[in-house]
Amino acid sequence: MTGVRNIAEALRRQAERLGPQVAVRYKRAGHFQDLTWSDYRADVLACAAALVEAGVRPGDRVGLLSENRVEWMIADLCILAAGGVTVSPHAALSARQIHFEMHHAGARRLFVSTAAQCDKVRQVRDTLPGLEGVVAFDAAAAGAGVESWDDFLRRGRQSLARHQAELARREAALGTSDLATIMYTSGTTGNPKGVMLSHGNILSNVAKCLEAEPIRPDDIVLCWLPLSHIYARTCDFYQPVVAGMLVCLSESVETVVADIAEVHPTHISCVPRFYEKILASVGSPDPAVTSQRLRDLFGPRIRFLGAGGAPLPWSIEQTLLAAGLPILPGYGLTESAPVLSFNRTYRSKPGTAGVVLPGVEIKIAPDGEVLARGPNIMLGYWKN
Repeated sequence: MTGVRNIAEALRRQAERLGPQVAVRYKRAGHFQDLTWSDYRADVLACAAALVEAGVRPGDRVGLLSENRVEWMIADLCILAAGGVTVSPHAALSARQIHFEMHHAGARRLFVSTAAQCDKVRQVRDTLPGLEGVVAFDAAAAGAGVESWDDFLRRGRQSLARHQAELARREAALGTSDLATIMYTSGTTGNPKGVMLSHGNILSNVAKCLEAEPIRPDDIVLCWLPLSHIYARTCDFYQPVVAGMLVCLSESVETVVADIAEVHPTHISCVPRFYEKILASVGSPDPAVTSQRLRDLFGPRIRFLGAGGAPLPWSIEQTLLAAGLPILPGYGLTESAPVLSFNRTYRSKPGTAGVVLPGVEIKIAPDGEVLARGPNIMLGYWKN
């Protein structure tokens, strides 16, 4: 997709092109349901209209505190469609940690998933004077100053006609240098830092990944890593939007293996720990048996397995390669949106993090620090 200046535009163009085709497959009560590109876009527009109706202006920060679910994806895209900036704390964070990120970012609105996440917000809401409204995906979590997702969407659909022209204007005004998201680091060396990623940072990373490893029209990605981390967000969420590819959402970490068996993905992004657990469950003293079990587990359509987030142990890489499963380790970080390098199906060197992305430069400083330059490198740290 050429000439795309922002992520909201990418979704609109795919909805216009693919319409009734399935964009997202997600689970409800243990069964997969389909969301078409047209309905995906319609829900995003309704939600964006509700944000405009609530007074959210371009550049305003909106929080998104949730585990992976289809509402996470719609909420993120609606924030961007309204010209806002998504701030996505990790779902496992404590109330104190959530308070730090929401207060530091100056979030005006907040989407949450469950009653448990609402409880965290209620603990700190009195000390977040700038937070004007909270919307809960689960209806049971609504009440006491928290609006339900269904009511919010309904309000957006009712007001969409009034705000359609404004939303079109905001999309047209969004350029590659405009801020799309603030993603906070883990804070292991002090307070978390808010990594500022622009629409251009993310879209350039997606485009160069697709250039390096093209996607086929019938590809299916299984998404299970947290969308609050940039690895899954770019590779398993934004990349399918830009490429027009079907993404299937796992219900939880515990259902990933069963979901692989059900949807037969062509590729899946994982962290090394996942492969360690898989090998612990299917490993056999006979390497041939291990290889067959691995092929059976990952299914007949798998084209490649991604590996990132930590170094992939050489023994695991050897075992997967011996089974005929192309494993493609890569390297990156939040500040680079995130991919800097990765192995390819057609060009792979086991034991390495692969080839640097086109358009990205890397060199090693005298003290061993990795230095990177390219269109995917962040704008900087928020208020720092």
